[in-house]
Amino acid sequence: EVKEIEEHELIEDYIVRFFLTKENYFKKVTLVSLRSSGEHKLKDEDTIIQEIEANNKSEIIFFSNKANVYKIKAYDIPEVKVSNIGHYLPNLLNMEDNENILYFVVTNDYKGHMIFVFENGKISKIPLEAYQTKVNRKKLINAYSDKHRLVNIKYILDDIDIVLVRDNDKALLLNTSQIEEKATKSSMGVNIFTIKKNNKVTFCLEKDEFLSYDIEYYRTKEIPSSGHFILDEDKNKNNFLK
Repeated sequence: EVKEIEEHELIEDYIVRFFLTKENYFKKVTLVSLRSSGEHKLKDEDTIIQEIEANNKSEIIFFSNKANVYKIKAYDIPEVKVSNIGHYLPNLLNMEDNENILYFVVTNDYKGHMIFVFENGKISKIPLEAYQTKVNRKKLINAYSDKHRLVNIKYILDDIDIVLVRDNDKALLLNTSQIEEKATKSSMGVNIFTIKKNNKVTFCLEKDEFLSYDIEYYRTKEIPSSGHFILDEDKNKNNFLK
């Protein structure tokens, strides 16, 4: 009996670190290179917005501002030095005109969920496996709802506490287990924050990112919720509210 060896079995696997910049440059750097390097080389006024450590056989999922997903194997991306500006994603992924990558996820097993927070107070919770395909498709359209402005994208492996802020005057704390999962990627989500006509959700933070003297004051057990007015002392602790 002859065992057939698939191509990916011949690919070397090792730990690498991925970096995404605001100007859509992407770096894949080995840990050895990181240890022997200095500061990152970036374009003027560019900044690193995401950093993930994973392995060379992982799959990388990029989410764009046009509700598209681009998928690529980590081993298909050439390694660069920290002193290199990196790969320009519109060229690497063959993206559309005026399209930007907002967020990326690295996975080996497609476990976990994507959380999409919208300005109208709704949140869509989509299993990551919804983006898994039997054939090697590099682009998926309608990756999330584009009916309302997106405030934040977040990948979670397990449920976490998050804080939603409305117009910098109200906030609510909830656990993502309270959000009903939707199987359809383009789902408009579940109504979480009761929003009046001229109001909107302005921020979504993890619990520890919202500084508060009494964080549990903002917790809601039932959704949708109108939230709680942000305490004056908490406004002083969180610079983004000023």
